[in-house]
Amino acid sequence: MRPSFIFTVIVLSMLLLVESQAQTKTVSESERQIPLSYDVDVIVVGGTLRGVAAAEAAAKQGAKVFLVTDRPYLGEDVCATQRLWIKSDQKPTTELGGSIYGKARKTKNGYSIVTPMDVKRKLDEALLNKKVPYLYGSYLTEILHDPNGEVAGIVVANRSGRQAIRGKIIIDATDRAFAARMAGADFTSYPAGPQKFKRIIIGGEPNKEAKDLGFQYTVVQVANKPKTIKNSYAVYEYDLEISMKDGSFKSFIKADKIARDKSYHFGQATYSEKLFQIPPDNLKSIRSHQGSWESAKSIPIEAMTPKGLKHLYVLGGCADVSRSAAEQLLRPLNSLQLGQILGAKVAKKAIERELAPASQLVVAGHGGKATIQAEVGDVLTGLRWKPSEGSVRSPARALPVIGRYDTVVVGGGTGGAAAGIGAARAGARTLVIEHLHGLGGVGTLGRIAIYYNGNKAGFNAEVEREITALADEKFKPRGHHKNIPFDIETKMEWLRKEINKAGGEVWYLTLGVGSVLQDKRFTGVVVATPEGRGVILANTVIDSTGNSVIPHCAGLETQMIDNEHISVQGTGLPPWHPGDNMMNSDWTFGHDDDVLDIWRMHVVAKQKFKNDYDLGQLIDSRVRRRIYGDVYITPMDILNKRVYPDVITVAKSDFDNHGFSRHNMFMVYRPAREYMYGNIPYRALLPKGYDGILVTGLGISGDGDAMPVIRMQRDIENHSYAAGYASAMAARNQSTVRKIDIKELQRHLVDIGTIPEKYIDAKDSFPLSESTIREAVKSLGKDYSGIEKILTQVDTAIPMMQGAYKAANDPEVKLRYAHVLGLFYDATGVDDLLRAVSKAKWDKGWKFKGCGNFGPTTSPLDNLIIALGRTGDERALAVLIKKAEQLNTKHALSHFRALSVAFEALKKPEAAKALVGLLELPKTKGNAFLDINKVNKITPANNYDCTTREVSLRELIVARALYRCGDYQGMGKKTLEAYSKDFRGHYAIHARAILKEQN
Repeated sequence: MRPSFIFTVIVLSMLLLVESQAQTKTVSESERQIPLSYDVDVIVVGGTLRGVAAAEAAAKQGAKVFLVTDRPYLGEDVCATQRLWIKSDQKPTTELGGSIYGKARKTKNGYSIVTPMDVKRKLDEALLNKKVPYLYGSYLTEILHDPNGEVAGIVVANRSGRQAIRGKIIIDATDRAFAARMAGADFTSYPAGPQKFKRIIIGGEPNKEAKDLGFQYTVVQVANKPKTIKNSYAVYEYDLEISMKDGSFKSFIKADKIARDKSYHFGQATYSEKLFQIPPDNLKSIRSHQGSWESAKSIPIEAMTPKGLKHLYVLGGCADVSRSAAEQLLRPLNSLQLGQILGAKVAKKAIERELAPASQLVVAGHGGKATIQAEVGDVLTGLRWKPSEGSVRSPARALPVIGRYDTVVVGGGTGGAAAGIGAARAGARTLVIEHLHGLGGVGTLGRIAIYYNGNKAGFNAEVEREITALADEKFKPRGHHKNIPFDIETKMEWLRKEINKAGGEVWYLTLGVGSVLQDKRFTGVVVATPEGRGVILANTVIDSTGNSVIPHCAGLETQMIDNEHISVQGTGLPPWHPGDNMMNSDWTFGHDDDVLDIWRMHVVAKQKFKNDYDLGQLIDSRVRRRIYGDVYITPMDILNKRVYPDVITVAKSDFDNHGFSRHNMFMVYRPAREYMYGNIPYRALLPKGYDGILVTGLGISGDGDAMPVIRMQRDIENHSYAAGYASAMAARNQSTVRKIDIKELQRHLVDIGTIPEKYIDAKDSFPLSESTIREAVKSLGKDYSGIEKILTQVDTAIPMMQGAYKAANDPEVKLRYAHVLGLFYDATGVDDLLRAVSKAKWDKGWKFKGCGNFGPTTSPLDNLIIALGRTGDERALAVLIKKAEQLNTKHALSHFRALSVAFEALKKPEAAKALVGLLELPKTKGNAFLDINKVNKITPANNYDCTTREVSLRELIVARALYRCGDYQGMGKKTLEAYSKDFRGHYAIHARAILKEQN
């Protein structure tokens, strides 16, 4: 599916770009319109305690408020730094402070300790109760100006693209006053030289520089356990002196690396996501406050008001106060109180300000003439179910180049970390960017810390060997052994150090948000950091987002849910307990490339697991947006053991499907729980028609029903390592990833044990010969065997099957041919299908199951019903209506789906009454997720809940069929319209796509 994109015009050749990189500083971006998603009085930037307090207070005064944070939670000032205590000299004086700290656990020295879950959940509740909209994972990138050049809002970038928010006043509650700096406020200089930072490590064996704070964090684990488990960990603080060039994001990235190197503990349970510092630089305000701290009330609003800049306030340690006062300001309860004071004060000013309409606003910044002309692509479709409130003009601009590398890897997860190591070890100057605080993705921050299936070989074998050795050195129980979780902290640290050891770099807290192309060659990416947007130029871009984000930004056609089906694999977001490595989950369908669905999952999960210590930050999805590559991997490729000339990984798994299948293969073939092997060709990583980019992980080119076999962590590590190595080959040869010597790559993979040597000289085993198809047709009549071969050449096989059907005498044999022909809309055997379906009683069927779903997801009768409907024979209608009349809500989802698919194929208005009858069954209507408070109440506290998905899928699938059969009193349309606004992105996208069809 293609989003809306705008590109600049290519005016220079690739050669000019490459030759001039040494002198270039900026890349051109053409004029475009940024969709306006919110229109408010007050915008709060930063999800800190003080930011939420300000938002809540402004809303209490009647202001319309919007809050945005780049983290996947609120409370980053205490949670990201692991500063989860208040000292005995502080008591809550505000309602919000009381809700967070009022029932905190007390230590012997009088400290009050809270859990991250309590902080994050209470802050969520504060905004929800005041009806303040807010978004996670959204980076501030630009400031909006009104016709007078004054502050009028912001632009953010996130997984849904870029959006503008019109606002009369901005409260900057970030730790480094990023919004104010972006708006042009003046600050004192950040001193070059040694600077003091603090970092917290929880548990493990401390280094000699560690200071034991004298209390422990108690981790309570409730979810999915027969009884509550409590573990306690010592809290260590490091006082670090680190030399800083300046206060830029890149300087802080270097400081973060040094801090991690100095403070890692063997056996640590967790650590600070970011460094804590009392900022040494401060705002130049209209009235400085250099006295000592007395109370939040003593800080004048003028000290938070930039000199020469209206409508923006700095709420944080960079305010124009003495550094001793700034230290007190950043203590949690003082921070909350000051936030409430400022929010209440500016609310009235915001309400009274007259602001020009969106059509007169403009995106500010990045002026001047660009030195590189290229296509810059981004997603400008707005938020999915929130209609855009107009748009804001973004004039042509020059985006700053903030880095140049041979290889840039976007996403540091399962595939990205491996790709980074592969590239850096092979000599490429490599950068890995990651929006969270650690590497490893699903297997580390996603808490699925086990190699379930996958082919233990090559690079992956090294990973397992090394993290086992490291873990076993200090704590043998956490070493990786068969079916025992590996240690998350050990793996994240090993991945980081391997990239650094090989000369690569890692930028955390950085999100890929755009593409840079010339002549269908990717030459870089646009990234969002806390400082805004910038360009990283590279010879090769490796998209390891799992969502094909960068190709999507460039406008390439990708695979995602549309009107064809709603078959997706289950998604999880687990509770998190430091020290516990394995916490799998599968309780929803989550579209993790949809910022609204991301918000929904995080909000609901904090209520769902409210008694646990914390919530994971990485959504564990098992199917995402995929490219269309030079090769498209299908289920038939896997079942036929297809060999390619460019195999780079041999994947291994059973058919671990966390949802229902929809490929025709699985309406005949019934998978058993047994190992299958699937070869992954290099060309499946190459977006068709483009160069300069490789896509890894869940984003590779293939059918959704092939992914359960090729998506395992081991196999993603191996093919991603190969991608990284290939990018280094391209850099060495001053070439591109399309022009590498594939045999040289394969020889390296043979040397490290990833693939067998036989694949170096292998030829493609497809297409299958006509004689092979003919033999498969013969076998089909016996026991359906051979279907995996027939489906590779359906056009060739259909005449053969028609002939075999006519020649057969055995009714069961004829029915098998009739069944398969019917799936392909051929009515040759319709009489056999009519008889079989008419006589059959409803069989067991398949109820929705996510985790642990290995077998078929349709019953034998379901398959015959679908085939009968697809014949198009009008006699099928009466038979199917009779079958529908027999259903009730005790019957399995697969039966409702089979009838709906069959009725859709017939498209007869006479089917409407039967479909209405299915929708009218008890508890079948009204299951769309439209109200977040209701969703919180109806979502069970279970890691593997299937109930909400079962009823929603049943309603949506039946309503879709009703709509396509002509509808009845608008019931189908009404239901689809409800789902088009569902918080769950997949449902909403599917419903919207159907509503766009012509009835």
